[in-house]
Amino acid sequence: MTFVWGLPGFSASYVPCEPCDQKAMSMCPPVRMGCQVVKEPGCGCCLTCALTEGQACGVYTGTCGQGLRCLPRNGEEKPLHALLYGKGVCMNEKLYKPLPR
Repeated sequence: MTFVWGLPGFSASYVPCEPCDQKAMSMCPPVRMGCQVVKEPGCGCCLTCALTEGQACGVYTGTCGQGLRCLPRNGEEKPLHALLYGKGVCMNEKLYKPLPR
């Protein structure tokens, strides 16, 4: 199940996912060799490559690879906004320095 809440241009809605059966999985694109494999965003039937360090990410994008998290860029004044609109970055969270309050 996927829910979308509170973004401008979206009304609260339910987006049903089809079953991840053989037919659905047969329509998945091939996964590139040599990458960390994760479930795709959304319903997650297909597999895809994880995002790597430095790649843009957000709440509705693909998943960052192992050891990485999608975080707002250092110094981001509106961190939640950045993550909602795909303007975060996959990084080692130990390197993240939020703005002092």
